Amino acid sequence: MLLILSLGLLPLGLIAVLASVQSSRENSERRVERTLTRLDLKAQLINGLLARSASTIRAASAAVSLTPPESEACVTTLQRLARAQTTPGKFALFASDGNLHCATPGFAPPPIPEARGRRSIIQITPDGELLRFALFDDDGAIEGMGEFARPALAELTFLPGTDPNFDLELLQGDRRMVL
Repeated sequence: MLLILSLGLLPLGLIAVLASVQSSRENSERRVERTLTRLDLKAQLINGLLARSASTIRAASAAVSLTPPESEACVTTLQRLARAQTTPGKFALFASDGNLHCATPGFAPPPIPEARGRRSIIQITPDGELLRFALFDDDGAIEGMGEFARPALAELTFLPGTDPNFDLELLQGDRRMVL
């Protein structure tokens, strides 16, 4: 009798196990989807930050390069750059001859990378503490440069209601920035 009862309940037990496995798989897929959505949002936040910086620098580049160093136009552009950002950064603007025109107080721009036909270069510093960018005009002349510190980017990409122990890593070749 027990054997007959066991054989009769076996299909129900198998169905319960398969339903549990399927439910677990669906939950895992939902977690993966939520994680990828969050990563996409974080990438958009960083891209937006860089795009706002680039558009402000490019819009003011011609006017700034025609003014004397440390002119009001240069200082105003640096102030606009600071206000337009949700994340603090340091910026430098260059004259049309490639010489430094003005910079955020305390910012000494690093050597200018070669444009090599590119309009912009974005780099993680070797120590992983800064995200730097350089903007070039169509002729390859430097227009502006800036940098954002790792802690500021980590704060920018933190999404309320998410686990703060979740690491986001920016990778560029062998360089790595953990946010």
